[in-house]
Amino acid sequence: MQPVVVLLQTIEPRLSIGACANKMRARLANESKQTFVAVHRINRLVIHATIVAQVIDVRPRSWWAGSANPFGNRRVGHIPGAANVDSGAFLLHQPPYTFKRADEIEALVRDAGMSPKRETIVHCQAGIRTTTGVFALALLGWKNVRAYDAAMAEWANRDDTPLVVEEGVAAAT
Repeated sequence: MQPVVVLLQTIEPRLSIGACANKMRARLANESKQTFVAVHRINRLVIHATIVAQVIDVRPRSWWAGSANPFGNRRVGHIPGAANVDSGAFLLHQPPYTFKRADEIEALVRDAGMSPKRETIVHCQAGIRTTTGVFALALLGWKNVRAYDAAMAEWANRDDTPLVVEEGVAAAT
């Protein structure tokens, strides 16, 4: 089993509150550079159609396809090339309500065409489900995983970001 790294670790008791805050702020700034990705990075990947990174959208399938728009985004659909694995698919839906076994999670992401060898960007609507996807990939030991935490709340409400609505789907409004 892979160890899980917690972003906010125990604060050293010998430091003053101010020193602790500064140390945590510096650590978060460093972690953020490694953990989060901004809209311009994803847009550059999509526009240049690079295969360097892969995007996984962990919203429900109807949101990804563009047939549902429960948050009233200006536009619907998914980032071009984004695979879809609903974040709920990573979890057991009966007691003990935990993550599924690693082999089951691995099958889900592999079936979606994801590879641990490539940079992986995970997103949802507003960053909440994103954490489930990032954690699931961390459980598998994936090293190069980033969160697009502004997610579709940002992407689908901008005019300079492409979206795909699945063929044959009546786009939600």
